[in-house]
Amino acid sequence: MAGYSYIASATAAGYSTLSYDRLGVGQSELADPYLDVQAATQVAILAKVSELLQEGRLYSKIPIPKKLVHIGHSFGSLITNSLAATFPSLSDGMILTGFGHDFSWASYFQLCYGFEVARVNKPLRFRKYDSGYLTWGNEFDNQCATFNYPNFDWDVLRKAELNKAPFTIAELLSFGVTPLAAPEYASPVLVRGTYNNSLVVSTSTKISGLTVLDHKWRTRSFILRWQLLWCARRGGLSFYSCLPEGQAPY
Repeated sequence: MAGYSYIASATAAGYSTLSYDRLGVGQSELADPYLDVQAATQVAILAKVSELLQEGRLYSKIPIPKKLVHIGHSFGSLITNSLAATFPSLSDGMILTGFGHDFSWASYFQLCYGFEVARVNKPLRFRKYDSGYLTWGNEFDNQCATFNYPNFDWDVLRKAELNKAPFTIAELLSFGVTPLAAPEYASPVLVRGTYNNSLVVSTSTKISGLTVLDHKWRTRSFILRWQLLWCARRGGLSFYSCLPEGQAPY
């Protein structure tokens, strides 16, 4: 979507990016939504992909990066943060958007989203998904949970509905026990909250165990937010930026 592509901006600035479909999304396996597709599994996959990338073994045509920076949005930020907590040596920097450690608004988030079984919500599009895969009801449910009215682009909201991907019951239930405190992680972290991502951002959001470079929670930087979300939409919510030698991620 024109004007909202982080990948286009990063590439134009001379950076390389790598995206992948997280488990249960896109072209990745539609694994068991109760036993396999959990937050911890997503963290383990992110760690392995990062390790292979650092060692130059992910793909023969991808060179070893000088710097590896992980970028996530919302649930993708939780996965990325957990990587710092469990595998701190695998990242040279992180950007976490739409995210914090205060989950007290989770019930409001669930109320807004009005979760539905994905294959019931979109019978043709999601017909191959098990009943353990969920999605939000419609674009207005999504707006209630993550778009602060009227400060958003309606075209983005409509695009979100067209491109929405299911998530699993196990992911929803397991994010609360995912390790986030990262006392051993010493690399830079850029945190950008958004005004209305009710699952993980509130006015009292704090990040524990991370060295935060920028802490702006009640910002209306929706352009940044959606640049990061939409460049990752087709490839999951966590992706990497491999920086050229001599260029810092911050």
